[in-house]
Amino acid sequence: MCSLTLFHGKELSVFHVRAGGCDGCGEMVDIFLCERFRATPRVVECGTPRHADILIVTGSWTGELREAALTVISQAPAARMLMVVGDCALGEGLIDGRTWDTDEMGDLKPDLEVRGCPVTLELLGKGVRDVTR
Repeated sequence: MCSLTLFHGKELSVFHVRAGGCDGCGEMVDIFLCERFRATPRVVECGTPRHADILIVTGSWTGELREAALTVISQAPAARMLMVVGDCALGEGLIDGRTWDTDEMGDLKPDLEVRGCPVTLELLGKGVRDVTR
């Protein structure tokens, strides 16, 4: 488990939801969460979506992966923030699977979209700061 810090007087718990794809963005999220990149806000990865302040979603969702990811997201608290990270998760990358414009997503909307292929650590840090203001 990665070390904690306080951000706006509160510990930030993050749960990472991985879908299919090359996993480049997923690897960047792992590096970000384990504080190997010191210039970002430090957060802690939690083991369950039920305790998450922020859900980070990476990868291209298709078919059964979409259903599984939606099940995981539905377990998070209503007050959680949702970050969709990487071009594939946004349907703009090499592995296309646009999820956020389809009827299957219902009223689920991301609080923040972070573009990149793969996303950069700087953009992840900025995204966490932006989503928690």
